[in-house]
Amino acid sequence: MAFFMTAKCPCLRCSAHIEFEPEQAGQRVACPHCGEETLLFIPPPATAPSLPAKAQTEPEPELTAREELRENTAYSNERTIVNWACGLTTVASAIGLLMVFGALMDGAEEHAWIAFFSIIACLLSAWVARAVAHAIFDMADCALRRFDDEEEEEIEDSN
Repeated sequence: MAFFMTAKCPCLRCSAHIEFEPEQAGQRVACPHCGEETLLFIPPPATAPSLPAKAQTEPEPELTAREELRENTAYSNERTIVNWACGLTTVASAIGLLMVFGALMDGAEEHAWIAFFSIIACLLSAWVARAVAHAIFDMADCALRRFDDEEEEEIEDSN
């Protein structure tokens, strides 16, 4: 069974499509639609229209006002440092708690309970410090945004 491949290109005069055999590409022929001489060529393959980068990915869940503020913050590096410090404190506390439970199993109950409550206090203070730091960053961001809004209003008023 023979397979015949054909190519298509638009006429350079009337833009009507002309079908031809690929080996005829580069030849000048009379257009079967308008009769004018035109060049047969193989057009580059059409690419599918690409979607914008955001449209190709799944839609992001809507953020609350606080999450949006934190995402668009001027203090993102500081927030990252606070989160890492709190995370490391949590890991260290977990290791300490494992050591306390090991001491309890060995019978050193008095010292183990003191260590246990010290670790819990350290862990709670780290999480409270994290919450306070984020609240301070939120307030600073609000102040910066208010300042930016006031500047924009002044610029608009001067124009």
